[in-house]
Amino acid sequence: MAALGQAVEASTQELSRSHGRTVAALVLGASGVGLLALGVVVGLSSPYGVLIAFPGGLLSFTALALGAHLVMPPVLRLIGRLFGRSAVARLAAENALRHPERSSRMAIALVMGVALVMMFAVAGTSAIGVLVASAGGEAPPEMTAGFTGFTTVMMALVAVCGVIAAIGVVDQLALGVHQRRREFALLRALGLSSRQVRLVVLLEAVHLVLASLVVGIVLGTAYGWAGAQAVLGSVKLTPDAAATLVWPVIPPIPLIVVIAATVVVALVATVVPTRIATRTSPVAALAQD
Repeated sequence: MAALGQAVEASTQELSRSHGRTVAALVLGASGVGLLALGVVVGLSSPYGVLIAFPGGLLSFTALALGAHLVMPPVLRLIGRLFGRSAVARLAAENALRHPERSSRMAIALVMGVALVMMFAVAGTSAIGVLVASAGGEAPPEMTAGFTGFTTVMMALVAVCGVIAAIGVVDQLALGVHQRRREFALLRALGLSSRQVRLVVLLEAVHLVLASLVVGIVLGTAYGWAGAQAVLGSVKLTPDAAATLVWPVIPPIPLIVVIAATVVVALVATVVPTRIATRTSPVAALAQD
């Protein structure tokens, strides 16, 4: 794989920029997590804890975007091990990690889309659970309908952003495969069939999308719980209760929709790249400058 890739040494300016981005990501991430934790603690006595947790969420999300090259490669490497040790699986895993910056940029856009959808879903469902418990087992229908409607609208708005992110993944994957036409031609000349080449591209897309799905669901659940806890932690379920521990509730329907959408993204993302990788004959591709 090293022989097939292009070894380009990073310039001093690029290394300095990457170092600065890493430092900024770590500082913003630590600040964001600290504010989130403080908001949750303050939320145990006052609903205004959300005013502290909200900027913490913004800072940590910004840190996630800046530090994608720190977060995603280890996850991609772990997901790659699930595909087995066959030649095709190893090629797909190595391709996904060959350019960590590009792979991280592709994956982080989907991560944020999935995380935001799951955040609103978990926060809304968890909040309804607390309201039902505080009302003695049955919350007012208009209150429940209001929470459900707000959550649905926010998830729909975020889903539009997720579609835009998915389009970016398709475009970047197609560009990456286009730049590796000679590599795929060489693999076919060495004995890989067109079907195996298509499988490499498919597994590469599944690799990126699955890693994005896992990280997005975990982050979305954490953010949703933190928001619900910061707002409703001070609600007393019983007269003697000092505070309320909000249990995160993952609603099944949004989760199924998110998983199904990511599967569709993985399949759609491979349509154009597989055609690019297999439509040119090995002789013609290797003859190009």
